[in-house]
Order: sequence, then C-alpha cells, then structure tokens
Amino acid sequence: MQRAGKEFGVDQTDYESVSSYGSAIKNAVEAFKRQSPSAIAKIERQLGLDQLGVSLDTLVNAVVRPQDGDNDRLDAALKQHASGEGDQPDELGLYSL
Repeated sequence: MQRAGKEFGVDQTDYESVSSYGSAIKNAVEAFKRQSPSAIAKIERQLGLDQLGVSLDTLVNAVVRPQDGDNDRLDAALKQHASGEGDQPDELGLYSL
C-alpha cells in the first residue's frame, strides 16, 4: 500500500489513520483513471498486483474498508503467492485465487 501511495504522491505520514490514507489513495486513483484509464494496468504491473491477480481497486478498498470482501481476497492472494501456488496465469492471462 505504501508503494501505491508513493506512486500517486500520497504520503502516509500526512494522515491520522490507515483508512484516511487509503481514502486519499483511492481519490488519487480515481482522478488518475479519469486522466489516463489505460495507465492503471501499467501501475498494477509495477506494483506486482498483476502477479497476485488483484486490481489496484481491490488493494485500495481492502485498506479503506477492511471489513469488506476485498480484504479477504487480498489476504488470500498474498498467502497463495507466498506459498508459490497459483503463480501461473490461465489462458486469459489471469491469475487464479
């Protein structure tokens, strides 16, 4: 998440909570999508999210609202990646969780 913040110029020390930090990143991502929607995939690759099979939105939502399903999905992807399972994309280029 810190790498995502750096990518969008959001510094965690400027925020009192992780949730407010995540919200700031979410706002920056949304603004970036309006300017350059195709560049999101490049950022996801730079952050390694493509290897986890999760989107930038999933990452941000997991921080903003940890009680929602995105947090569980991100946790599962991280655990699976750490165990070395599921690191091969399917025929569509997607990584399974």
